[in-house]
Amino acid sequence: MNLEVSFIQATTGATEANARYWKPYLEKTMSKYGITTPVRMLVFLSEIGWESGHLSDITENGNSSPYKGRGLIQVTGFGNYKAAGQALGQDFVNHPELLEKPEWAAMASGWWWQVNNMNFYADKIDIKKSLTDPTNASIYADITRRINAGPNGVLVPDAHNEQRMNIFQAGWTYLQEAGKKIYSAGEKTVQTVKEHKAAAFILVTASLLIITSVIIFRMNKAGGKLA
Repeated sequence: MNLEVSFIQATTGATEANARYWKPYLEKTMSKYGITTPVRMLVFLSEIGWESGHLSDITENGNSSPYKGRGLIQVTGFGNYKAAGQALGQDFVNHPELLEKPEWAAMASGWWWQVNNMNFYADKIDIKKSLTDPTNASIYADITRRINAGPNGVLVPDAHNEQRMNIFQAGWTYLQEAGKKIYSAGEKTVQTVKEHKAAAFILVTASLLIITSVIIFRMNKAGGKLA
């Protein structure tokens, strides 16, 4: 995977410097956890962009708990620290500060994304339609609530939905423009393949007709026998 810095900026709201800094960690994480389609990348990056203050703050402020939100997606709580540590081979329980290191801040976020099946929900978004499409808007709102679930897993509205949506909108616009080129190129490629196949079929058919005609001509000339 090779993410463009401009894409990271558009989808996270990050500065160019922060986008470049996080680029290798994001590429490694997203490749590992299957965040590899345009819409999955868009949703993941826009969410961590908001959660991390545009890739500038990976620690929850104003919380003295050793298991406060850390990482790009703000992994929170003893249970998540323990599970993430077991999955990644790190002791986040006894060394929670490890989640402030860029590699684990990114990887733990990818781990959380996978165990919560977020790619499944991201795949429901139709990038060919507008962001204001009722279905797309509803799916994105649901994704946001899943990331910001309250106590006991109750889904609660995010108090900063408008700001979060602005980041997603910027990434959406970027992807829509790139997506149109991708889709048109793909359609052109498919059409070209079809044309090549049709041309090959015609060429083979014509060749067979010529060969058959020659054989018939020679048979007739030889009195029904091949010369």
